Amino acid sequence: MEKNTQIIERLQTKALTMKTEIFQIAKQVLKELILQIPETVDGVERQVFIGKELLVRATEAERMVLRKLINSLLTEMRIREASDIDFGGWGSQKMVWLRINGEKKPVPEFGTFEADESDLLIQNRSCVTGHPPISTWIPYR
Repeated sequence: MEKNTQIIERLQTKALTMKTEIFQIAKQVLKELILQIPETVDGVERQVFIGKELLVRATEAERMVLRKLINSLLTEMRIREASDIDFGGWGSQKMVWLRINGEKKPVPEFGTFEADESDLLIQNRSCVTGHPPISTWIPYR
């Protein structure tokens, strides 16, 4: 019995280390991509730029790292038996929120995400799954 407990603890530690590595790598990828967004582009045009320009130019490896980060958040959501997840937007206070047993709370251990980081993560998720980015639904001028 004690041996099983040690194995489980090792696996949990390995999973935590892996999640931390994914988070760190994804944050670096996000930082590098955000530096490519012109400061003069904002609002809806910023979303369109992210979807039609930035994510289209991103490498498959960059997009997969971002997808792994989202998937790790969704996996944690299931583990914690949350009914929904929320992040991005002005009301999120840069944090990821989970609704567990009807109570919605921020999850500090998920880290923080600036608005552009959240936008990239959300739009990238639709790109990788084969759906067009949300911003492609909006005509680009």
